[in-house]
Amino acid sequence: MNDKLIGRIKLLYERDNNSPLFLKTADSYISQNEIDKARNILEEGLKVFPEHPLAFILLGKINSLTGNIDEADALIKQASELLNSSQTYTHYKKEFNLPDKTDSPFSFSRGNFFINNIDDDETLSNESQKENKESSIDERLGDLAQQVMNAQIERDNNFSFPATNNQTFVPFRN
Repeated sequence: MNDKLIGRIKLLYERDNNSPLFLKTADSYISQNEIDKARNILEEGLKVFPEHPLAFILLGKINSLTGNIDEADALIKQASELLNSSQTYTHYKKEFNLPDKTDSPFSFSRGNFFINNIDDDETLSNESQKENKESSIDERLGDLAQQVMNAQIERDNNFSFPATNNQTFVPFRN
């Protein structure tokens, strides 16, 4: 839109701020980097139009610009639910460069806690400790799974299973 038309829209909005023109007015303030003014207009507009999906999308855009990623994600999700469209959610997540998954405080530290305890084992050499610290979690989990699969269980020939129902269990032998 040209500046003249945007100026007219702003003028009409100022005369009647209960108009749906609040959306275009707020959007023009966002593009002019007047974020606080745009936020106020959108919040006031939502009082009149509480279920307007575009207002939530624009608030999501403001929050993504100001670094409030979780809030931006929630607002876009709310707009998508109002529209009953998961495609809307996917589109705006991509447009606003929001991450696919927000990190939980437990997501990396929890996995590293258990995996890094492997480093305490005295049988690991310094070289393998360095490799374990530098490799990704997926690789380390794969290595750990391989070690478990290749581990041999020591058998005690004197081990026997307790009898149940007066029947003795005879283990299968090769």
